[in-house]
Amino acid sequence: MMVEAKKGVSANQLKRTLKVSYKTSWYLCHRIRAAMPDAAPEMLTGIVEIDETYVGGKAKNAHGGRIPEKAVIIGAVQRGGPIRLKVIPAAKKKHLRKFIADVAD
Repeated sequence: MMVEAKKGVSANQLKRTLKVSYKTSWYLCHRIRAAMPDAAPEMLTGIVEIDETYVGGKAKNAHGGRIPEKAVIIGAVQRGGPIRLKVIPAAKKKHLRKFIADVAD
């Protein structure tokens, strides 16, 4: 809800939407904003483990035709630290290298 509007959501708008008091909506806004990640997260350092996975189950009762491709998700985790995940178009070298360059130091 906080990211639906281009410039975010005000406490007054949240108050009207949720039908709660202004005090409650103000408190919720601050808690939600505090929980949201920074725009530019820190680079992962030290030992970083990276892997990709495919998400999307087997199409049931698929009788011919094209079966939709599974989504490719790449993830990186710093040992004892934060995690970064991203959906990429394909598990190709150029996409994997770009992700690694963006998240790992």
